[in-house]
Amino acid sequence: MSRKHNKLTEEQEAKILAMSSEGVSQRQIARELGISPSTVNRVVKGHGVSEDLLEQFERIRTQKKEEFITNAFDSIKGARSFMDKKIKAADEGQDKLLQAISMVQSLMKDINALLKTEPATIEARSHLMMQATLYLKMTQDLAEVIKGLKKVAGVQMGDVNNYIGILSDKVAKLEMLDIERMKVKPKNTDDDDDDDLGDDFL
Repeated sequence: MSRKHNKLTEEQEAKILAMSSEGVSQRQIARELGISPSTVNRVVKGHGVSEDLLEQFERIRTQKKEEFITNAFDSIKGARSFMDKKIKAADEGQDKLLQAISMVQSLMKDINALLKTEPATIEARSHLMMQATLYLKMTQDLAEVIKGLKKVAGVQMGDVNNYIGILSDKVAKLEMLDIERMKVKPKNTDDDDDDDLGDDFL
């Protein structure tokens, strides 16, 4: 006389198939669900889930896991390389910024010294205008450097814009000076304050 199989609910069969597809052995499925291994085997085979298919599924899952790990490491390496480049660019840009500020400060001192000469020679006036041109160019270059560094290098743009504004204003005044005024030593001492401008900025 044949032995009758206990009828499983759809939920039980779904659990068997789900656990089997995850690679859980049939014996373990039987223990966890409280049914016989033969019942588990019958359900698995009845739905066409063979051992070969399970092995294939496990191989694919392992392969996908390895690919995921590899891609994750590649992403981390890529992100690190990107940040290294950003840090290097920030360091180089900050060096250029400090060099630009130093050169502008030096030009300011030269211009102030020439303004105080009495009388200003033709050579001095020519040198003064050349310095003023370089001076303006440096402030423009400085502004471009700062634009690229305002976030990366942590530069306070409010202070820098104020600094460049003062420099540009001074250059504009230099360009408007006529020959007679350049021959007269300025009576005020505002230029002395300008010498310290760069120190306050830094």
